[in-house]
Order: sequence, then structure tokens, then C-alpha cells
Amino acid sequence: MLIATPDGNKIYSDNFGLIPPTVTAIDRKTGKIKSIKLTSVPLGASISIDGKEIYLPQGTYSVEVVDTSSDEVLRRLTFDDVPVAAIEGPDRNLYVGFANGSLGAFDPQTGKAVRKPIETSGTLPAWFTFTRDGKKLYVDAVNAIDVIDLPNWKLVKSIPTGDETSQRSADPWPFTSTLTPNGKKLYVTLLGGSGVLAIDVATDTIIARIRTAGSTTGVAFSDDGTRGYISDMGPSLSFLKSPVGGALLGNAWIGFGMLGSGQVVVFDPRTDEILGDPIPTTPGPGIPVWLPLHR
Repeated sequence: MLIATPDGNKIYSDNFGLIPPTVTAIDRKTGKIKSIKLTSVPLGASISIDGKEIYLPQGTYSVEVVDTSSDEVLRRLTFDDVPVAAIEGPDRNLYVGFANGSLGAFDPQTGKAVRKPIETSGTLPAWFTFTRDGKKLYVDAVNAIDVIDLPNWKLVKSIPTGDETSQRSADPWPFTSTLTPNGKKLYVTLLGGSGVLAIDVATDTIIARIRTAGSTTGVAFSDDGTRGYISDMGPSLSFLKSPVGGALLGNAWIGFGMLGSGQVVVFDPRTDEILGDPIPTTPGPGIPVWLPLHR
């Protein structure tokens, strides 16, 4: 996946290579590339709101923190379970999702718990998104989108990813979620299924499903919110359904590169209509990031 500093001057890529495990820093101004060695393979990456730190959850029960000014590891936070996501919240606490399905809030400097962990409706809450007003948190777990009331720290709703009103074990795995620039809609990608779900933030309901050829990995938006871009893995392994199929697809994608060509689907977030033909890509397009023009 790719993340960028708020000014767009630096891009970071978490890498899945084992020897050695690294994250790559790319300076867009100078063109310099630096490989930052880590203790273990990063399971994801996020950047602090001020752009000064990167949080890298790892399978070794830890989150490593990288300083974006020096591109060096600052500290390592340890936990009792495997962290699968670590993202700074609007209160500047570090929210961590664990493989067992729990979600906690911690001091990003010490790793000390500041809110008692709560259970999500599934396992592997590996991605979550805060609303602009800081009142809600959307958690992508296997296999529903959970809505957390942040002030009361309570799970208030689970939104199924399938076609039924209730959650089913065969429903696809919500992989990533992204708010539109105006914060009114949330777009959720799916592994072990196809398409992207559009959720109305005001009502917490699915209001559209954008069709794609295969499973989807990420959505990015133009600054003005008039264009959305979906990373679509394409049809080559689209027969892999459900969370189990999504896991197999993920292994093929990350571990072996056993995928056909992918594509980027362009759509209008105001209408959720697809615009033009898909843009072909090399196999396995990952989680994208929108960058301002480099001057």
C-alpha cells in the first residue's frame, strides 16, 4: 500500500519482503529513495494527522513508529495480541485493531491503554476510518462494516457486505474504506467479492454498489471530489468468493503475484456512475494514494 505526507512531498510503501522487512520512503522533491529496515513484515501503514510519524503494525505483536523527518525507526510498541491496524484518531490516540477482533486506543508514545478494548463483530479489523466530526469510527472486520460510537466507545451497528440485510459467513471481506473529501460518503472495497460499497455517513446505510470485474483493494479521490479511482484486481481470480476466498486471493496477490492484469475504474462520486473505460494496469493493483502535482 501507499501513503503520503499531508503536503504530498513524500510517499511511503510498506513492503512484504521477508529478507529484510522494510518500508520504502520516496522523496518527490529530490528523487531520493530510502529503504527503512524493520523488525518484522509490516501488515499495513498509516500516517499521523500532522504527518510526523508512520505507524506500522507487525505480526510480532508490535507496532513500529517511523519519524518522517529522518526516516528512522523511533520506537516500538508491544501488545498482547497481533496488531493488524494502527491508526491515529482525532483525539491523537493510537487506535489499534487486533487479529482476535478487538479494538483498543493507546498512547502513541508509550503504548499504554487509554480506552478499554471493545469487541468488533468479526475478526481481523485491519482498516478503519474516522468521520470528519470525530463522532464515529467505521471498522472493516471479517465480514461486516462496524459503526463505533466514539464518545461512548460502543459498537452501535454492523453493516453486512452482502446482498442480504443480515450478516452471512459467505459475505465478502471489507478490505479498505475511504471517505469522500466532503466526508459525506464512505467507500468500502471488497475481497472475496467484487465491487465497491458506497455508504451514507448520515444514515449508515449502503446507498450504492459500484460494479467491478474483480475484488477491489482501494479507492482514492481527486482533491475536489469530482473523481474517484478504484483499484480493481480484474477477473482472473474472481471465482474466489467469501472471506476464505479473499484470504486466498490476498496470498496469491502478496505472496506469489499469481494474478492477471488489473485495472483502475474511474467514477463520479456524486452519482456513483462509472466514467469511461477502465484503465489497464499490471497485475495486482494495490491501495492507491492521490498526490498533488509536483512542481
